[in-house]
Amino acid sequence: MVLKELGKILLKICRNFDIVSRNGGEEFSVMLIDCHPQQAISIAERIRSNVEQNAFILSNGKIISITVSIGIAIYPDTTLDLSRLIKEADNALYKAKQTGRNKVVLAGS
Repeated sequence: MVLKELGKILLKICRNFDIVSRNGGEEFSVMLIDCHPQQAISIAERIRSNVEQNAFILSNGKIISITVSIGIAIYPDTTLDLSRLIKEADNALYKAKQTGRNKVVLAGS
């Protein structure tokens, strides 16, 4: 139920031409089409903030709060190699998790 609600938040915040997908487990990807770094950071921060403020209701009725860590990689701003784009975003995600969680990290920063 939490993953469904999280998916709804992602779809609500992202633009109608962006691509939102679930990678498996608790991990999602969002491809922001034609998006400069500051705009990507702004969208990611809106996602992070909305998730943090949302009350997630479990199937047993219990209400929980969650947070998300977000890694951003942008072609050609943070990597010139398209085949490394996902790896760069993943590295930024792990940096967000390792440096306190519930934050947005741009690759290379």
